[in-house]
Amino acid sequence: MDWFVVFLATKLYLVVVVAGLLVFLYGTRVGRKNLFRVSLLALPTAFILSRLANFLVESPRPFVDGHMSALIEHAPDNGFPSDHTLLTVTVGAIIYTQNKLVGSILILLGILVGIGRVLSGVHHAIDIVGSITIAFVATYLAVLILRRWQI
Repeated sequence: MDWFVVFLATKLYLVVVVAGLLVFLYGTRVGRKNLFRVSLLALPTAFILSRLANFLVESPRPFVDGHMSALIEHAPDNGFPSDHTLLTVTVGAIIYTQNKLVGSILILLGILVGIGRVLSGVHHAIDIVGSITIAFVATYLAVLILRRWQI
């Protein structure tokens, strides 16, 4: 069972990123343009918000706290928010703006990445919830800005 948790925690995010790229590459011209515009705003916004959150919220990793041993190697730094979960859920949310079904599937896979990170002992659940929240907020802000200025 450990191999599955390690897969969720360390490899599944690659599946989500590649799937997001494939949706982009095989989309319509208008769809690609819209995904590009949302990505151009949402991804940097998610990154900036995550760095700000990392500065404001201290969440020692579970293996540092002594709650459990980590299944994977990781630096003993602040665990808030989970970068893997942030990336995957942001990609899923961006895709959701153009394709609800595929976006929903990618968001669920992103949540599985987060679950894997918790079960592998490198994050607490709050780190995952924080990442999901930041991803949704960043994507929502990107969509609002694009609609407001009709860019």
